Amino acid sequence: MTPLYAFSLVPVMCVALLLFFTVIARPRLGLGIAAFAATIAAWTLSLLLTFFEPLAPIGQRFAASGAFVVAGYLHLAWDYTSQKSYAIVWLTYLGAALCTAAGAIFPGLLYDPVSLTAGSMFWPAMGLAVVGASLPLWIMARAYREAKPDDKRPLAAFVIGGIVMYIGAWSNAMLIASGYALPYGLFLILGALFVIATIISESQAPEERKLLENSLLYSSLTALVWAGFLFGVIAVISGPGASLSGPYGIGALFLLCMAAIAFEPLRRVIFRKLATRLFPERAPAERLAKALVVHEERADQAERLAELGAFTSAIAHEVRNPLGVIGAHVKLLERADAPVASITAIKQQLERASSFVDELVQYGRPRPLELRQISLPVFLQLAISTAKQGRARLAEAVTVDLEVDDGVASIEGDQGQLLQVIVILIDNAILAMHEHPPEEGARVLVSASRIAQEHVEIAVEDNGPGIPEDILGRIFEPFVTGRGRDHEVGGTGLGLAIAARIAERHAGALEVGEGDALRGARLVLTLPVKQSVPGMHASAAPEHGVTGGAP
Repeated sequence: MTPLYAFSLVPVMCVALLLFFTVIARPRLGLGIAAFAATIAAWTLSLLLTFFEPLAPIGQRFAASGAFVVAGYLHLAWDYTSQKSYAIVWLTYLGAALCTAAGAIFPGLLYDPVSLTAGSMFWPAMGLAVVGASLPLWIMARAYREAKPDDKRPLAAFVIGGIVMYIGAWSNAMLIASGYALPYGLFLILGALFVIATIISESQAPEERKLLENSLLYSSLTALVWAGFLFGVIAVISGPGASLSGPYGIGALFLLCMAAIAFEPLRRVIFRKLATRLFPERAPAERLAKALVVHEERADQAERLAELGAFTSAIAHEVRNPLGVIGAHVKLLERADAPVASITAIKQQLERASSFVDELVQYGRPRPLELRQISLPVFLQLAISTAKQGRARLAEAVTVDLEVDDGVASIEGDQGQLLQVIVILIDNAILAMHEHPPEEGARVLVSASRIAQEHVEIAVEDNGPGIPEDILGRIFEPFVTGRGRDHEVGGTGLGLAIAARIAERHAGALEVGEGDALRGARLVLTLPVKQSVPGMHASAAPEHGVTGGAP
């Protein structure tokens, strides 16, 4: 085997290992890809061993391990076409194991990469390989015709990559069996691996893909620097006569560089786990990348939000001036002994209109987050007190209880804005039970619990009638309300919309849950214990006050 062929094996093996470690760290991508990459890496390693005289007998005996590549590709096809039975996959792995065992017991039975000759079972093995390759290609081609548009591209890439890979593997075996150790087949296999790598990248979460794309050049440069450093250390240890020049020196440097790149995903996983244990308060690179993706998505909406803010400011200006004039004339009517009922009705409508303008401005122009540590038990008690004071007359008939699990101590967030969210939820519960009083005593339960190591769930539940079915799916949309203008306490339809936006800006979520304890309406606020990037969800526009508006 020539040095050119041996060094051509290195990038194939290292790219296969790179794919293997990338996928094995994210099992959701499917074990079939990991198995396929691992079989290619093992097969190319067995061929590479034949280049080194002391290890040549080992490589010679395991050259038949290329049969596992067929089984790995079949496994990949079964994963991506969601086959129910994997019996044929395990049968193919068994056949590959028997083929590899036969080659280990009888070296050169298929082909001999040392003497570059074909064995007695070479052509039958090639025929079986053709049959074995046809099945996964046929399965994926059939799935391609029935797949949704979004699923067609990965299936097409896997089919193309498989065809290129098999052509490369067959031509490589044919050349070796014919006495030619030429790397042309290896180049095709390398190209197939790059095709599959693009699908792996696209199947990753946006933040992981962004991290992979932005760090690829960095990782390659780092690998080159470390490879050069290690090779320099080896040269120094070897003595003053050692030289870094010549094809073998450059080849060794290339091998070290490729090995460093191949093990980069494994290094990241190990470093992330160590960093999480040693420095839990520091955000790892993946979390920072995720935060940056969210930040970029919000930056794309900046122009639209700015227009919305300008729009709401214009409405506030145009509406508040007439409201002020009407308010002044109401005072004149009071002095002129106008009917009390008429004056009261006008005042109520003025108050409602003014409240609507304030909430509209809040929704359109939120202020930046001011993050701090919040003690949950004290914070929730303050929210209950604030909500009850805002509805003093109605809250007299409602019992509001608080339950906080022992494991919930504090979270990081904007106390003023989160207080507004909880007040809105409690306020809605009080108003709902005022409209439809329960048969037994009116109750509201505010609870906080740890649902995961990094998240807290705050729920507000009542024993009222629940959320009307006709607005259940739109409850967090602006201007959706269960209380119209004629209601005693009319709603603007902006309270829950504002609350949902505040939760979203805290990297959390506000959702409708099922009433477990009181069997009424249940709204659940989920928040991270730590914010990944301080202020990342903030907007530059100011917010006007903290009110407890309701939908």
